[in-house]
Amino acid sequence: MTIARSPVAAWQLRVSAVSAVVRLEGPLPDDLFELLLESCRGDSMPADRLLGAEALSAARLTESQLGRLAPRLATAGPLEVRALVRAFARPLSPDVATSLIEALGASPGLAGLPGAELRAVTAHLTEPARGPAEELLDRLQVAPGEKAERMQNLQETLGEGDAGRGRVIFFGKKASCYACHRADDQGSMLGPDLSRIGQVRTRRDLLEATVYPSATLARGYESYTLHTSSGKVFNGLIARQTIDAVYLRTAERAEIRVPRDDIEELLPGTVSVMPQGLDKILEPREMSDLLAYLESLRGS
Repeated sequence: MTIARSPVAAWQLRVSAVSAVVRLEGPLPDDLFELLLESCRGDSMPADRLLGAEALSAARLTESQLGRLAPRLATAGPLEVRALVRAFARPLSPDVATSLIEALGASPGLAGLPGAELRAVTAHLTEPARGPAEELLDRLQVAPGEKAERMQNLQETLGEGDAGRGRVIFFGKKASCYACHRADDQGSMLGPDLSRIGQVRTRRDLLEATVYPSATLARGYESYTLHTSSGKVFNGLIARQTIDAVYLRTAERAEIRVPRDDIEELLPGTVSVMPQGLDKILEPREMSDLLAYLESLRGS
């Protein structure tokens, strides 16, 4: 923990140091909990938010720490909300449970939370939080007719957009597309390379992939849902497998090792590792600009 507590070490190095040992250590010390909590702020870099959220989900948090973390989900975006929610997949006190459900109800990232992952949390809840939690699950169920109507409304209301402004959004903190995708020789390769996406996808295809990423899963990037015997649920790409374990690459860019004897079920997923709900955190003009940028990506 020396690096994590070093006042001269780079911020991301300190968070990485905590992330590397949280699975091996006992309860997380409060000073390191505050470090991870700070890394999840909305104005932090996407990589820091993802790293901090994943570390918090893996750490053995105390009841007091869970109580401090719960209200933060009210401002959590689609990028990090899934990892943060996993931290609460355990028995909770009524106060923490109520705070968590209230925060999720206000969270801009709620739409990007798979129902199975929220159910892994609600399974541990008792009244008075269980009723509101079931209401949240109902909100996540979107009928096909509602999706079609939403798509139609967006197509009719979104303007042409500006590709230059869209590039700023793609590589900016608000959308953080580059945290998973590559374009203009920059970004990550967790998801498909988008450098030529404008050549092979129509504007409507791009809109649907942005708003409802689970509608069509790109070949080679099919997700899997893994249920453990301890009740945890993970969604991600199979990064690799060994005789003893399966390694999943999650939307938070973390590689999770799950021992085979702890796997209760491993199924092809219907939920993309790309979080849903981007259209809920971007303004209509920003969505138009982002689409214009994606349309402009035609390779060199």
